[in-house]
Amino acid sequence: MRKSLTVQGAVVLYWMVTGVGALMAFAMAGGEGAWSAAIGGGAVASASTLFAVWLAAHREAIGKGFGGGGTLLLGAWIKLISAGGLMYAAVELLQREGVLVWPAFLGGVFLTANAPLIGFILFSVGRNYGGFGFRANGV
Repeated sequence: MRKSLTVQGAVVLYWMVTGVGALMAFAMAGGEGAWSAAIGGGAVASASTLFAVWLAAHREAIGKGFGGGGTLLLGAWIKLISAGGLMYAAVELLQREGVLVWPAFLGGVFLTANAPLIGFILFSVGRNYGGFGFRANGV
């Protein structure tokens, strides 16, 4: 039986990827790059955490047909709007402090936004989930 990713696991994955992105930016651009990547990724991870809480709170409604689809879409819009607002605020803050490193900031945003894909690749390799794990005999 295949285990599915829980809401808590998804939230942890977003924040772990944000941390890894900040460490990579620190290695390449120093402290200012690490702060830029961490704050940029944190904006996306915060919005995703809000969306995960929304999904957990509306779990029953989402499974009940058309009304549930509307609930899911409303949560997704809230996630997008909050992510955009948080990224705007983060850019304003980092520019005011004079520590904004655009490549690191955008890298943190991009890496964290792709956390579900990264998790899928990492956790499906070697398993036959229809993912990226290939068997030696090609079947």
